[in-house]
Amino acid sequence: MVKNFDVEMSKTFAIYDARVAAAIHALQLISGEMISVFPHVESRNKTIKDFQRAQKGTAKLYAVSGAEAYKQYLELLRSVSDKRSLPSLDICEMCLFTYAEDLIKEVAC
Repeated sequence: MVKNFDVEMSKTFAIYDARVAAAIHALQLISGEMISVFPHVESRNKTIKDFQRAQKGTAKLYAVSGAEAYKQYLELLRSVSDKRSLPSLDICEMCLFTYAEDLIKEVAC
């Protein structure tokens, strides 16, 4: 029963953490289109923490906060999932999580 619940929930909700937030921010910097910056989440990862510190000023200009940020995050994932015909949001979320540090390094170049 729990596995069925998890599969169904992954179609509706996704984990939002420090790496995901940093990856979305980095993608916007790379593309040159700052739409909104999702709130930073505290991280123990040095690369993520350094990036968050470096982008603090930008984050304030485009900041989205609280429940609105999570709502926009889910809308973003749904949009990408629909365009790519992905079965659940967690695929997008895990890509952001996995490639966060690589994206940050690309911004730094």
